[in-house]
Amino acid sequence: LGFPSLTGTGTLVIVIQTNSCFLYFTGSVVCTVMAEDADAGLNAKLNFSLHGQHAYLFSINSRTGTVFTTDSVKKRNDITVEVHVQDGADLPKMDTTTLTVRFQNDTYFPHIAVQVYKDALSEDAPKGTLVAIVTAETQRNAPVSFYLASGNFGEVFELHHSTGELIVKDPLDFESNMHFHLVVEARDTGIPPFSSYAELNLNISDVNDNPPVFSQNIYKCEVYENLASSRVCNVLATDADSGVFAEVEYFILAGNIEGAFKIDKIRGILSTTKRLDREKILYYNLTVKAIDKENNSLSAIAAVIVVVLDTNDHAPRFSQIFITEVPEDAPLGFSVIQITATDEDVGLNAVIEYTIIGQNSEFPFSIDKTTGILLVLHPLDREDQDHYIVKVNANDSAWSISTDVTTDITDVNDNTPIFYQPRYTLTVPEMKMHEVFLLQINATDRDLGENAQILYFIDPPNELFLVNPIVLHESESVNLTFTVVASDCGSVPLNSSSIVSVTLVRHNQFPPSFLPFRPLVPVPLTLDVGTEVIQISAVDQDSLERNNSVEYFNSGGNGSLYFEVEHNSGRVPVNKTLANSRSTILTLQITAKDKGLPPFSAQTEFSFEVTHENLFAPHFLNRKVEFFVPEDLPIGSVIGKIQGKDKDVGINGVISYSFDGGNENGLFSIGQSSGLIMLVKALDFEEFETHHLNVIAEDGGWCPKMERLNITVYVTDFNDNPPVFTSTNYIATVSENALIGTSVLQVWAKDADTGIHSQITYSLIAGDILLFYLDTKNVTITTSEIFDYEQKQHFELTVKATNIGFPYLFDIACIRIQIAGLNEFIPAFQKNIYNFTVSEALPPQTEIGRVVAIDYDQGPDGEVFYVLAGQSKKANFVVDEHTGIIYISKDLKNRLQNDEVLQVLAKNRGAITGFNVDEALIHLHILDENDPPKFDSMLYTAAVSEDILIGTSITKVKAVDRDVILEWSRFSYSIEHGNINSSFIIDPVSGVISVNSHLDREMWAFYNLTVIAVDEGSPAVTGSTKVAIAISDVNDNPPKLLTTEGFIRENQPAAQLLFVYITYL
Repeated sequence: LGFPSLTGTGTLVIVIQTNSCFLYFTGSVVCTVMAEDADAGLNAKLNFSLHGQHAYLFSINSRTGTVFTTDSVKKRNDITVEVHVQDGADLPKMDTTTLTVRFQNDTYFPHIAVQVYKDALSEDAPKGTLVAIVTAETQRNAPVSFYLASGNFGEVFELHHSTGELIVKDPLDFESNMHFHLVVEARDTGIPPFSSYAELNLNISDVNDNPPVFSQNIYKCEVYENLASSRVCNVLATDADSGVFAEVEYFILAGNIEGAFKIDKIRGILSTTKRLDREKILYYNLTVKAIDKENNSLSAIAAVIVVVLDTNDHAPRFSQIFITEVPEDAPLGFSVIQITATDEDVGLNAVIEYTIIGQNSEFPFSIDKTTGILLVLHPLDREDQDHYIVKVNANDSAWSISTDVTTDITDVNDNTPIFYQPRYTLTVPEMKMHEVFLLQINATDRDLGENAQILYFIDPPNELFLVNPIVLHESESVNLTFTVVASDCGSVPLNSSSIVSVTLVRHNQFPPSFLPFRPLVPVPLTLDVGTEVIQISAVDQDSLERNNSVEYFNSGGNGSLYFEVEHNSGRVPVNKTLANSRSTILTLQITAKDKGLPPFSAQTEFSFEVTHENLFAPHFLNRKVEFFVPEDLPIGSVIGKIQGKDKDVGINGVISYSFDGGNENGLFSIGQSSGLIMLVKALDFEEFETHHLNVIAEDGGWCPKMERLNITVYVTDFNDNPPVFTSTNYIATVSENALIGTSVLQVWAKDADTGIHSQITYSLIAGDILLFYLDTKNVTITTSEIFDYEQKQHFELTVKATNIGFPYLFDIACIRIQIAGLNEFIPAFQKNIYNFTVSEALPPQTEIGRVVAIDYDQGPDGEVFYVLAGQSKKANFVVDEHTGIIYISKDLKNRLQNDEVLQVLAKNRGAITGFNVDEALIHLHILDENDPPKFDSMLYTAAVSEDILIGTSITKVKAVDRDVILEWSRFSYSIEHGNINSSFIIDPVSGVISVNSHLDREMWAFYNLTVIAVDEGSPAVTGSTKVAIAISDVNDNPPKLLTTEGFIRENQPAAQLLFVYITYL
């Protein structure tokens, strides 16, 4: 019964015995219909049924397929019924056959008899137990055979075909079949064969041979924790035996921790013995044993897993103490910290909801009730509040606990520094120190840490307030304005600024100082009131502005009645006529006060002499004055004096002297009242020989009168300059073998003095002075010896130049004289014939020997160069032009002869003249080496057909050995590698390669032969080449099937293509 369901039909002809009239055989066996199903289980359980017009005349055992008569049947014609069989599947499949019943006289049928020995069998009856004997008699004189027609389920019985003995074939099983209804057939061998049937009922008695079997291998049960002793679940084990053999008892074998469970040993009810705690033990893994009550050795084991269900008996517990930080610029919704609580319960009992206790609308935090994440709800400001205690409650629907979450608000740089003042103003005196405290500028920052650390700087930088002292030179005060920036130290610094205005005034360190003035001022008594008689000037070193930095005040004296002082200018005018003065000397005291901070003052006093009118001018006694002064005159010496006279009396006749020109370089000074002229600076004859001075003589009157005088000062020379050579080092060259008296060089020195002080004498004072002569007149140095370059190449002299006059000053110079060599010698070989032996196997650039020539000249003239001459230039050798080393230049194996002669020349630098060279001969003997034979080609190729005949020549190789020794030049050929199956052979003399065996391209399509040529030397040397032979194909192989089997799926349509693979060789 397959799928899709298939049906089959057949015709079964059954011949039934009858008598001559009517035969009543209700319930008689007609036949047994047998069917097979390849399935298993219910799908293989068969059910038989009868169908058709006459099916009512018969019945069929739905299980065994045995057909019975149901009523008396008259002798009649053949009866045909349909027999259906179907399996026990949910969608059953079926088959059909036709049963034809034909009636015959009963005298022709075997008469069957059954002698039962045991109609009740124990299920443990041994194999071979005799159950019954079937016998039969027939009038057809044909042998009768016996068969079990039906009822032999499990094939546990066997009926001997000849003897009719029914025995136990396989073990019986009460639990599978406790009753067998066997139908026994006795069939003769006539044509057609007639059969008779007998029924045999056998009962099987039970033995205790089955252990208990649990309904499940693993039971899964659940029970709530904390319950009093209660039922958990039932376990069930069944015993296939019957009666008392099927009674089972239960025990807990293992896993019963602390005796938490008990089991009803009869009913298998599992119960708790105490309250369970899921948080301690989540589940129990019990091992329950069921034993046969009558036979304890028969038992079964099952696992019972008891899962303890949770009840909400534990409150949540917070996992830690929660302390956290959050930056004050955290955005809304920022996750601060996750509050976690644990609950030993599970499922819904362990679902925790988090809330904040006492939360109001202004509280800056909220909490996710599910995850416990604390969130920022409102903007934070650390400067307003930097610490929060958040009370968080955790509730699992039955229990509540709370904890404090300490939350510190960390600072971010969100506040700029703020100055106490937006602008600072101060006035300070000038500063001469590098660092002077001016003022302290303060700013505050509400942030913390580095965000509140403030750095101050001037922007843009102002060096006056960083490095340099401030000294005022041009004005009394300077206003400086700059910006001070206060910046915090945050990662992104914030800053603010304030303006600082600093007014710098000069620091008043000095009082005013009066400039020199005439202590006694002549004043004519006829001066008009208002006439200015003098102007007093005082300077303040603290200020450069003389005009308005000092104020003047009249502070006393008998002249106060006649004179006044202008405060700003210091002018002193006459404010009262002098004609009424009773005294000729009037004094006036004046105070000068500066405007510094603090102000300083100074006081002076001067006198006025009331005089008559100044009538005469001064005059000199001598109109022409000359002085002669040596240039070495000491400073401070008097070089002369001038004198004048004035006919006026009193102060009007007092004369003072001063220079009016010619003393610009300040060499001289003149006494104001004495007229003495003194030397102030040193004189230098070489710079100025004459000085012209202009002198003025002035009287002391109110309107002074004067006279001029020209003075000439002559400076006389002194020997104060040494001679100086034009060079401190001289270099000269003279050739070797130069004659005595040959001029070497002329030296020269100069003296800045004049006359006898500039005359110079010369002398040689050190070095090789015996080899040279100095002409003191023209200062020329000449040779006193003939020099040899090969002995000494340079000499040194020291020459001295000296003054004649006192003191004797001098200079020295060094002279280096080099000897120029002459090419006096020619190179000469140490020997004129050299003999060298060289192997032909040596590679190019190999050194084989050296020739040496000597030149007794020194320097470049003694350098020797080596060259090959004539035909030697074309030889297989070269010579190093500097060292004379002979090298191989070519492959010696290609030489034409074994002996060569090289002509080598040794020469000096320059061209060869024929008289400046030496010649040597080199005899070279080249030793022959055993060279390997050399093939004409490194690769030979050939192509042949695979059907070529054995012995056919396919190619030829050729090698050459140029050795001159006979044994070295003779060689033979052979194939070294690649000759698979000895397919080829080579003639050892001619090198001809021939076919040696049949070729097969399908087995080997290409050959790569290594052919060698070995000479007869000792040891022998070998040359090699490659021979590539390609085998071409001929049609020498028929097609060959790769496989002779093919497959096709059933139910394929006609003309379905099959794949057949053929290989061609």
